[in-house]
Amino acid sequence: GNLQLVQTFLLHPLINLNYQDREGYTPLMAACSKGHLEIVKLLLKESKLKVNLLNKSGQSALFIASFQGDPSIVELLLKDQRTDVN
Repeated sequence: GNLQLVQTFLLHPLINLNYQDREGYTPLMAACSKGHLEIVKLLLKESKLKVNLLNKSGQSALFIASFQGDPSIVELLLKDQRTDVN
């Protein structure tokens, strides 16, 4: 949840924004699951971000944000043209 740390990582050319851990969670999914609105905003600014990746349970970042009940993050994801609501 450290915004400055995330900003610093995003400056590094070898950072993989779409990295998936053993459970298939991406940085975007992790930020959505923890309710880190500012980090979600920061990640969505990145053109290489794949918004619709699924974790091993078949959940997308939008699903995770919806399940967590965070309307601000859900709204951000829905406004992003890359988000597939299906």
